[in-house]
Amino acid sequence: MKSRLYFALSILMLGMVAEVRGGEPQTLGDKQPPKILERVMPVYPTEAKDQKIQGRVILEAVINEKGEVVEIKELTDKEKLQANKVTEPPHPSLVKAAMEAVKQWKYEPYKDPATGKVLPVRFSVELKFELK
Repeated sequence: MKSRLYFALSILMLGMVAEVRGGEPQTLGDKQPPKILERVMPVYPTEAKDQKIQGRVILEAVINEKGEVVEIKELTDKEKLQANKVTEPPHPSLVKAAMEAVKQWKYEPYKDPATGKVLPVRFSVELKFELK
């Protein structure tokens, strides 16, 4: 009897955790990413400026139902990079600067067009570092 009770409680708790987290984020792929409400510009790393390093950084971000960035990583999938016409990986200092900035961005929560339900989503973010 106790084991059934513990099993039922653990299932209930798992359901609550999934509800709090909002489930797995939906990948937007080619769909329009959510609108940025607050953008923090990246700080161009001094060493990259001094060495005249430029480049594009493509990140994969996940936002929650509130539009907060909850996960971010560098996009390293070669096929996805080639689809974005990226031939060389960006300098690590540019990646770090891009990630620090995007972590602070705030997005409009994503609503599923079919259901109108607010969902966590995964999408690509591109930042260009150019010296002028």
